[in-house]
Amino acid sequence: MRTLREKFDIINKLVRQKNDENSALKSNIKKALLEEKTVARDCGGGDKDAELTQHEFNQVSQTHDFQKLYNTTYQFMLDRMKKDLISLTLTINDRTESLRSKK
Repeated sequence: MRTLREKFDIINKLVRQKNDENSALKSNIKKALLEEKTVARDCGGGDKDAELTQHEFNQVSQTHDFQKLYNTTYQFMLDRMKKDLISLTLTINDRTESLRSKK
């Protein structure tokens, strides 16, 4: 019975040490988080960087969308001009033939 009690005391002592270490680590983590918030607030980092990055992403995305719209419009107009050129060329050829036949 005595050996069991001694083993229990040793294990209980180890458990208390681990719990104390765990508590110390938790308190260190809390301190580090508070320091991080303080530094971020003072230096303008952290949340502000994320906000600026999101804003820049929105601007680039909007610019890309406008450029894509511009390119689509340009391609449509280019195709339309090619079709008009073909149509005008055919009309010119028809009228040229008509003029020759009248002469």
